[in-house]
Amino acid sequence: ATTFVGGLTGNVTGNISGATGTFTGDLVGVAASFSGNVTVGGTLTYEDVTNVDSTGIVTAKGGVRIPNDTGTITMGTGSDLQLYHDGSNSYINNTFATGDLIIDSAQNFYIKHSGEKQIQAVNDGTVILYYDNTEKFRTTTSGATITGAGICTSLAVGPGIVQEDYHSYGTAL
Repeated sequence: ATTFVGGLTGNVTGNISGATGTFTGDLVGVAASFSGNVTVGGTLTYEDVTNVDSTGIVTAKGGVRIPNDTGTITMGTGSDLQLYHDGSNSYINNTFATGDLIIDSAQNFYIKHSGEKQIQAVNDGTVILYYDNTEKFRTTTSGATITGAGICTSLAVGPGIVQEDYHSYGTAL
């Protein structure tokens, strides 16, 4: 038959073109071409696929997961920005880029280790450096504040003042 109307059961060899309808069970083939939209109501699984090419925006509603230590998220025409884990360390790699790595936040920005602050940048304000989660250095509108001892190998104070080395040989100044 060159045309038919109704259900299709059994095995088919050759091409099916111009058919519309609902297929139940497994649809197995060597190749398929679709000229319209394809909707999958469930899970679409790719097995043994090395590349998935997409033109446009890919939306991953549940996140993107690379389940091994050899995967890299790469962006830019020259692999400018890379995000990866090598099995021991995690990296944000900007070494192939021609520009700077800019972390832009509308709110405060923190670098932490195990929940302890190391660097804090306050929106439109101060930058604070921490040692063992304790504030040690803070920028202010007039300069900087150091909490604790400041150790300098040399010190220049203002323009026109001679720079001198200071050596303390006593227990008090």
